[in-house]
Amino acid sequence: RLKFVARPLEYLPAGLTAWELGLDRAGLKIGRNKVPALAALDQAIARGVEGGYVARQEVVSMLPAALLGVQAGERALDMCAAPGTKSAQLLEAVSAPPVGCANGGGGIHSEGP
Repeated sequence: RLKFVARPLEYLPAGLTAWELGLDRAGLKIGRNKVPALAALDQAIARGVEGGYVARQEVVSMLPAALLGVQAGERALDMCAAPGTKSAQLLEAVSAPPVGCANGGGGIHSEGP
């Protein structure tokens, strides 16, 4: 039984917004065929991911970057950067425009102006 559809995560630092779904990807896939509202939610998530402004991530994977508490102007190195979602969180916290360097399974990756 579904306890909630979606709820905001309240323990993230100011400026970071995340929502927790009450079902996993498989549950959403099954539910979208039975409940129109879940189909709409699934489509909205897919559009957000495709547009680059939504990232799907387990709540526990969000915690390291959130709890580290880096501030604008500081530097942080993500030594476990595959696929890079935590690195993206760190970049959002420390810089605008984002500039970063991450070490993942395929070597060092760098982004920025």
